[in-house]
Amino acid sequence: MPQVSRNPLRKRVEGRMYEIFEKTITDLRKAEDVRNFITDLLTPTEKIMLAKRLAIAVLLAKECDYRNISKTLKVSFATINSVARQNAIAGIGYKVAVGKILGEEKLKESFLNISEELSKLFSHPLKHGKIEARYQRKRMENDEEI
Repeated sequence: MPQVSRNPLRKRVEGRMYEIFEKTITDLRKAEDVRNFITDLLTPTEKIMLAKRLAIAVLLAKECDYRNISKTLKVSFATINSVARQNAIAGIGYKVAVGKILGEEKLKESFLNISEELSKLFSHPLKHGKIEARYQRKRMENDEEI
């Protein structure tokens, strides 16, 4: 478990430190830069711990039950409760991040559904044949008019 010194920082120093930390994260634009920063900043255990917390928040938003979350992510009910409680109390950050994740999932699903429908429409031989036949008839009608 990460530990913090027993000697507290002055509020001004702590506040400035957080400002720099937040700006550093905000300024990282490329996924590779973010990945490298996280790898340098966190231990492998801390990375897994944070990723699991985010995954728990997403699964809770999808209304998955605790048992499935616990089994899938190999986390305790206490950990799930902790994330749920934090999300309920002051989870603005969770809500924004989870909302973006779920929004992107829905967008991807929509594009997949549209893509599937289009491929069905244009790959179906009967429909394609009907469209082609209609096009040919229209061309012939136009040729006759000239």
